[in-house]
Amino acid sequence: MLMVSALVLYAACSDPITEVDDNEQDEEDTELTTSEADEIANALSFKTSAKVTGKIPTVAKTSRTRMNSKDTIFLMSGVRIPLRISHPPGQLISGIFIAVRGGSFYQDVPIEMEEESDTVSLVIVDVDADDLDLPADVPADIVPYDNSKQPIDIIERTITIEEPQNQCDILIDRPLTLTDSTGYWAPEWYWHHTVIFNPNGDVVFINAPGNAHITKTTYEGCCDFTTGKNCNILATTLNASADVVISYTIMSETFAFFSNGTFVRQTHERKQNFDPTTTQWCSGLAGYTNSDDVVTYQGTHDYITGDTNITYVTKWASCDLCGYGSPGGSLAYSCHLMVISRNTEGSNQVRVYVRDPTSDWYD
Repeated sequence: MLMVSALVLYAACSDPITEVDDNEQDEEDTELTTSEADEIANALSFKTSAKVTGKIPTVAKTSRTRMNSKDTIFLMSGVRIPLRISHPPGQLISGIFIAVRGGSFYQDVPIEMEEESDTVSLVIVDVDADDLDLPADVPADIVPYDNSKQPIDIIERTITIEEPQNQCDILIDRPLTLTDSTGYWAPEWYWHHTVIFNPNGDVVFINAPGNAHITKTTYEGCCDFTTGKNCNILATTLNASADVVISYTIMSETFAFFSNGTFVRQTHERKQNFDPTTTQWCSGLAGYTNSDDVVTYQGTHDYITGDTNITYVTKWASCDLCGYGSPGGSLAYSCHLMVISRNTEGSNQVRVYVRDPTSDWYD
């Protein structure tokens, strides 16, 4: 059996865009004029929104809400990106106000859906960048509000709009430290989210790092009430029950596609499954088995610079009975976004990766 002595060297990725001298960067960091800010704000589109003239409503920063994009929200034309906003249980978020700083208006955007956890609200943003000079980096304010449209918090981010397949590529050189089954590498692409849209363009499913998919059910078993202990394992009497919570969570997925036609991928999953043998049937306390699996995969891909499709085949995995697949499909990318999409039975599955680890929640 092949043993993986080391799986990943988590190193910071260099920015794929040519670095600019600090003095030159300072000269470029000038405030937008109102017309420039409005031009970019007008390029942002939502399923439903209302444009409101004036300054965005202000509120003190409370850190009651968070987003899974640390500093920057990366966008490119034709890719609909979910803005996922985490909030405390019981804190209803009905929508967001969003504005490009320096503009003459803000947009009032209702929440499109609440995720299964009931603590993450979702808005989808698209951008029509045909008339913009790219790349464009603009400061933006996002203000979640409750059902009375009272602001709850303010989240400050940079919105970066990039041109697809310009300057950058998804490929990097394969490191000499990586063999067919052992070694070190730096992840290049970090899974940001997966969204499935129906033929009408509505979101019907979303998954993202740390998003637990939960099934709640009730199982029946046997209690010997004379002793207060579980019945013999062979007993067929069903006179007790336990409420059960089964969960499955993908904590992370990373890719690195190499210029020699190979790739390496790594996934991290957590599972909680029901275990009847450790369940205390007399008290109704469910027992569980828990797994925490990190799996590394290596294989080959057919991507050549400029292609708009990619397929890849796994040739080796560090675990045969754990992990999950990740199919190829249509490909679009910018310097910081990689999008793999495929149509299945009328629905469109879109997986988005970033060149930035953004799997946590940030104020």
